[in-house]
Formats: sequence, structure tokens, C-alpha cells
Amino acid sequence: MKNKLLILSFYYPPLGGVAAIRILKYTKYLPSFGVIPIVVSAHPFLSRYPRDESLCKEIPPLASIYRSMFCDANWLYKLLYGLRFYALVKYLRNGVLHPDPEIMWTMRIKPQIKKAIQEHPDISAVLISAGPFSLLSLARHIKTVYGIPIVCEFRDEWTTNPHRRDEQIPKSVLAREIYAEREALLSSSAIVYLSKIMQSNFETRYPFLRSYPSAVIPNGYDDSDFDGLSSIRNVNSPKVIHYSGSLYGPRQPDKIWDAVNAMLEEGCKVDFRIDIHGNNSKNFVLGKFKTLATIQESVFLHPFVNHRRSIELMLQSDILLLFIASGTNSESVLTGKLFDYLRSAKPILAVVPPRGLAADLLRQYSTAFIADPEDTLAIKQALRDALDYVSQLSTSIKTSSIQGLAKFDRKNLTAQLAEMIHKLTP
Repeated sequence: MKNKLLILSFYYPPLGGVAAIRILKYTKYLPSFGVIPIVVSAHPFLSRYPRDESLCKEIPPLASIYRSMFCDANWLYKLLYGLRFYALVKYLRNGVLHPDPEIMWTMRIKPQIKKAIQEHPDISAVLISAGPFSLLSLARHIKTVYGIPIVCEFRDEWTTNPHRRDEQIPKSVLAREIYAEREALLSSSAIVYLSKIMQSNFETRYPFLRSYPSAVIPNGYDDSDFDGLSSIRNVNSPKVIHYSGSLYGPRQPDKIWDAVNAMLEEGCKVDFRIDIHGNNSKNFVLGKFKTLATIQESVFLHPFVNHRRSIELMLQSDILLLFIASGTNSESVLTGKLFDYLRSAKPILAVVPPRGLAADLLRQYSTAFIADPEDTLAIKQALRDALDYVSQLSTSIKTSSIQGLAKFDRKNLTAQLAEMIHKLTP
């Protein structure tokens, strides 16, 4: 017996990024477990988010895709920031486009949801994948109008998200968010969490969730993404340290640049460079360090690349750089790139909370050099140790599956979601 799952996700190819890849891999593997995916997502035409057209090749023929046009408020934010209208941006964020700019899309997709349900009246359940968190406002509507079981998936925490806390949201706005979060949870039949810590955080705030069916489904890797790619290292200098993705939020890796500068000024016996591939601004990422000669000569920012190329760059690098800023609840952060990093079997320079989930995983499954994001001396030592390590390696690194890592394979993770959907079906 096959069930049908309606997936509401802002992110889906041709939009790129970790969130789009997560939903894509669900749709790719769900049919293998007797679940037919139906997706309502954003039309990419006016979106400011990066695109990765190559991902569209993986959308299965069985999947039905419904897209809704919208005006991306992030373009407006970019303009207003450029004009230095910071107070106006803050007002729009907290008073109008709340809780996120994607609400301009969320408000427009009810017709697409209605159309999808009319064309597929045998839908068994609805998966709402958040963020954007405005999407969760549809949970009560779907439950009331259609009576279909709802699964809320939290790829990030909402009201306790460390990045949102950094935004210094007014108490009145936060109170509205907490109310909306609770309403969405009360309208749900089951919950998907990204980590055990996230699950514990939610169930502590909302004890009624302890009786809900739930699953912990982290991000993962897909072996097929690595097919045909070589892992030949560069035996010559400089050694390449690769960072994949965008650095966002107010907590930038200043301590890393401080450590790099100090190490180069002291003299480093191994020549190296740091390549950052993603949607990043030099002024934003490097800040006050951008004018230092040591940083200018060793840190290079490159444009966003598609997922396949990103994997290839990982495999062609000597060391992979992982950064998770410290702060409230940062221990629960499991950035999506971590799993591709692990699958690559490359040495990892991890500037992450040492007691967090990311650090725990790295200690189990990789050769990792871990340093506290707030400790410049520890970062400098970890960098030095990582460079010394790769200098002694041979020209190739084995990239076959690491023992125990298979539980993070996207197909195995999707099996957990499919099991939940089957259990929700009468």
C-alpha cells in the first residue's frame, strides 16, 4: 500500500542550499518506502536565494510539484541596508514581515495547497518543514479545513534559535512567536526534530509533546553525490583549507582570522590558503581583518557553487573548515555541511562549541582538530596541528564509507520519515 505525503517547504530545487537538499532527498527516496511525495514550494523566479539547477535532475518522476510566486522581501532589505535605513529594516522585521520575510510567500500558498489536495484527495499526511517559521501558521488551517494529520519538522529551533536571539527581538514580538509556535504544535499529530537536544528543548517547554509520535532525523549525506569524484590531494604548497557555505548572523569568525594572523606573523612552516565558497561579503565576513596583509594573502572568498561542485571542492582540499559560533543553545547546532564533511573522510578543523553535538560527532567519525570558537590560542594550535597532520599524509585519502556513518545516509534517514507516515495512516 502506498501513502501520499504533501510536503510544504519554501526550499526546493532549483533553490539551492542545505534545506532544499534535505527535502529533495526526501522526495528522491520516499517512493522506495511506499510514500509518494507531493511538494508545495516557492517559485524561484523572484527569489534572492541561490539556485542550483543541477539538483533538479534528482526530482523523481513520481513527485508532483506545485510552486507559488512571491515577492522576496530580502531584496527590499538589501536595498534599505544599502541606504542605511536600519531602523526601518528593524521595524519591518518585527512589526510587518513577522516572523520572517517568507511570510509574503506563506500568505499566498493556500490556493496551491487546495489544488494539491483536490488533485490528490488520498493524501495521508502533511509535512510542514520549518523554517521559515511563518509556514507553521498553516498548521491550524490545514487541520481545520482538511482534517489531514500534520507532521511539523523543525530543521532549526524557532523561539530559542540562537541566531534569532542575537537579533534582540522585542518581548512583545517574542511573545507572539511563542504563542504561534504553541498553536502549530497543538495542531500537529507528530514532530520531526533535527537532534536529541532539540527534542529535549521542545519537550521541556511543551510537556504535551512527550506523548506525540516523534522522530529525530538529522541532516545527512548521499553516497550518490560522491560517485565519480576523485579525492586526490595536492602534495605541494599551499595546503588548501576549504569552507563550504555562507557565514551569516552577527557572530562572525573573527577569532579564526585573529588566529590566522597571529600564526602567520609568528611564522608558519606550512604554506596554506583558506577558500570560502558561498554567498558571502568580504566586508561582512572578514570585517576589520580585511585590510591585514596576512589575511588578504591567505583568505579568499569565492561565489556560491552547486552541490556537486561543492562536494568536488571538499574532496580536492586538504582540510575542511567547520565553524559554529558559541552562544546560548549553540551546542544543539548541527550544520548540514557537517555530514558531507564526515563522508568526505577529510581532516576537519572544527571551530565549534567543544561540548556541542557537532564536536561529539566529529570525535566519533573523523580526524578532527577541535577548538573553542572563543579561544584564539586554541584555534591557532588546532590550525597548526591540522596543517602538520596533512603535511605527513600521502597523496590520496580513502573515501569509502566510514564504519557507523551509514545511519546518516539520506536513504536510511528517509526511511524513518516514511515509517512515521505509515503509522499515521488509518
